[in-house]
Amino acid sequence: MRKTYAQAGLDPSRTRVFEAHGTGTPVGDPIEANAISLMFSQYRSPDEPLYIGAVKSNIGHSEGASGIASVIKSILTLERGIIPANHWFEKRNPKIPDEWHFQFPTKALPWPKTETGLRRMSINSFGVSGTNAHVVMEDALHFLRERNLDAPHRTIDLSAAQEQGALCRF
Repeated sequence: MRKTYAQAGLDPSRTRVFEAHGTGTPVGDPIEANAISLMFSQYRSPDEPLYIGAVKSNIGHSEGASGIASVIKSILTLERGIIPANHWFEKRNPKIPDEWHFQFPTKALPWPKTETGLRRMSINSFGVSGTNAHVVMEDALHFLRERNLDAPHRTIDLSAAQEQGALCRF
């Protein structure tokens, strides 16, 4: 994660959502959560947590397609500005402390407001062969605005939608 952020010149404090690999195991989840905490917890608080999801809670384990499933879910999350629920989530693993400032949504939530409106997510995926991948994605609208670029995109501007009284659904 550190290498990915450093190579891209990105500030991890601006990341609000994390798509975890989410092994769903008593041992694997705390190991992944610890790594996430080492990277992000210093920037989060109880009032501004890091929202964590895992596509496996929505569609099950898709073996070799789990990484691409996470990317597709993340694109939809970034475009719509709605953080989807972790279905079937009952309770946090006791080895994942509250002090890490994580929230595991059990219902769909609107993307948290930020000064710039930027939506940024980190995505972890682990392969059975030992391959680890980490991707950072941002919504197209704010990426383009920050670079003074114009291009087609499907990002819903939540501030404009809220002003018009429109509902955004995932």
